[in-house]
Amino acid sequence: ERRIQQALQDGNYSAEFRIVLPDGAIRWVAAHGQCIRNPQGTPIALTGVDVDITDRKQTQQALQREQVFNQAVLDSVPGLLYLYDEHGHLVRWNRQHEQITGCTAGELLGKDIRDWFRDDDESLARVSAWLKRVFQDGFADTEAQLQTRNGAKYFYFTGVRLDIDAQRYLAGIGIDVTARWRLEEQ
Repeated sequence: ERRIQQALQDGNYSAEFRIVLPDGAIRWVAAHGQCIRNPQGTPIALTGVDVDITDRKQTQQALQREQVFNQAVLDSVPGLLYLYDEHGHLVRWNRQHEQITGCTAGELLGKDIRDWFRDDDESLARVSAWLKRVFQDGFADTEAQLQTRNGAKYFYFTGVRLDIDAQRYLAGIGIDVTARWRLEEQ
């Protein structure tokens, strides 16, 4: 009804809504049309097309459920989970990434992976070689000292190359191994 009133004022309408059929089945409809006016400008008719979009809506709802599930799985990983583009910029991460590094989502988006290791030449060299191996061989792992806002921590990093839509990415996890490194140092 709101869309019809808007069409009477603006001249066009577009809406998606559910309808209940006589047998009780629920369908989704996309309605698009326009208001026809007489020479004096008074609305005389609404014309348009209604299209059954139930399949599309059900697919969208299933996709939303999958996205919620996938995000829950990502956030449950007890360590860093990351996706970097081929230039080394962070594209996706889990909540642990924010908690461990002390960075906000805004600070993480697009962050260069090498920035985490700038204060440690040995770790930076390991990570640079690791990145190269991941993109050349498809998989690699390494250990390095990650610089966080709460201090440096040693991590074991895995990486696998993903090729998606002609773009290359590095996906992997980082597990805190600081306790083991400290024991080895002692």
